[in-house]
Amino acid sequence: MLFADKLGMPKKIKDLAESLDLEVTNHHDPEFDAKLCALIFGELTDKYPSYQELIRKIDDQPKTNNNYFNQPSEDVLEENEEHLSNYQITQNELENIDLIGKGIVITGNFSIEREEIKTFLMKIGGQIKSGITGKVDFP
Repeated sequence: MLFADKLGMPKKIKDLAESLDLEVTNHHDPEFDAKLCALIFGELTDKYPSYQELIRKIDDQPKTNNNYFNQPSEDVLEENEEHLSNYQITQNELENIDLIGKGIVITGNFSIEREEIKTFLMKIGGQIKSGITGKVDFP
């Protein structure tokens, strides 16, 4: 996915595979996704005469900043519309949530920058964790 990002291609495996005309039949199955990654890598290396040229091309490209992860797709919005309405809270309710000492992992797609989320959560007492462990209260 790093190669795709450096080349300005989609970063999500499903979107990237579809952009390369690869069939996606069992997305999120680890074995299928691993095979799909291998096929994607093969497609990328087919576009360049040698692996070394692909690596050189990737190393020469600045990392794209297309906000791909900050923009939820229409599918994601539709799938989560009911959840969004059921769990939507006001700014006042958000600021009054008791997170003092609670471990939080920030995952998913957001319409605002992660650093802004992290700053807010820490301001109201949350402890930001880098991964899921026994010390996480809100993954």
